[in-house]
Amino acid sequence: MLLINKLFHSKVSFRNGTKIKYIVIHYTANTTSKAGTAYNTACYFRDSSEGSADYTVDDTTVYLCNKDINKYYSWAVGGKKYTSMTTSEGGKFYGKCTNKNSISIEICSNKKDKSNLKGSAKDWYFTENALSLAAELTKELMKSFNIPIENVIMHHHVTGKVCPNPFCVTQDHLNEWKKFKKRLINEVEKPKKEENEMIDTTLIKVNGKDIKINRILKDGRNFIELRGLENAGFNVDYDAKSKLVSLNSSIKELPLIVDGKKTSVEAVNIEGHNFCPIRSISSAVGNFDVDFVDNTVNIKTK
Repeated sequence: MLLINKLFHSKVSFRNGTKIKYIVIHYTANTTSKAGTAYNTACYFRDSSEGSADYTVDDTTVYLCNKDINKYYSWAVGGKKYTSMTTSEGGKFYGKCTNKNSISIEICSNKKDKSNLKGSAKDWYFTENALSLAAELTKELMKSFNIPIENVIMHHHVTGKVCPNPFCVTQDHLNEWKKFKKRLINEVEKPKKEENEMIDTTLIKVNGKDIKINRILKDGRNFIELRGLENAGFNVDYDAKSKLVSLNSSIKELPLIVDGKKTSVEAVNIEGHNFCPIRSISSAVGNFDVDFVDNTVNIKTK
C-alpha cells in the first residue's frame, strides 16, 4: 500500500452523495517532477484561487489534497468543451464525467525545452518513477471505489483540453496513454517477501516527538524507510538514473547505492521503498543517537 502524504486545500464542493465513477489523469505542466514537486503543487492548490485536484504525484511522493474524497470534490474537469481536438478521443466523456463524480490525479511533468512552455509543445514528458507511482495510486483507487478500467480517463477525454499533454498532444501520443492503461491491468510479478520483511507502520520518538514511520524487521533488526528520516532533519533524494540515494545532514552526505549494488550502509528495497538499519545510519552519519526504551525507537539529533 502506498504511503500517502497529506496537504489539504479548500477548493472543494459537496458531492451530496454522488457516486464516484471516474478517475481522471492530468499533468501539472511543471518542468520537473523531482522530489518535492508534488508538495509544491499541493501548496499551489492550497494557496491559489484557481482549480484544484485530489492527488499530486512526483518521482518519489504522493500527496492527498482533498480532506474527504467521499464527501467533497475538487475543481479539476469543469469548463466548456473545446471546439478543436488534438486526438479522436477528445471530449468523449463530456457531460458524463464531472467534478462531482470523479477523482483527479495530477502527475508532475517534465520539459526538455524550458524556453517554450506552450501546452501544444511536443516535448513534455513523464518519468518512469512518476508513472509508476501514479499507476500504483490509480490501482488502489480503482479497487477502493470499484472503478472499472474503462472509467480511468484523461482530462482530454472530458473537455478536449490537451491534458495530460504527454498522452494526447497528437493522435500518435495516444499510444503512451494506452501503455499507461496497461500498467493498470498487468501486475508486474514481484519477488515474495520473507515473513520478517513485511512493511508495517510504527511510532518512533524524534527529539521526544512521536513520528509515524514505515519499517521492516529483518533478522531481528529495525530497518526504517529512508524517506522517513526527513522528520529527523535530513533531506533524502533519489536519482533514478544512477540509482543513488543521497541522505544529506548538516554534517555530511551518505550515498547509498541500492538494487543489489555495493552499499556503504546495508539497504533493502521493497516495492520501490528503501530501508536501512537505523543503527548503521546513525554510525555512518554521526549526528544523531539511537536508543531503545520500552520497545520504542528513540532518535535524538545532535
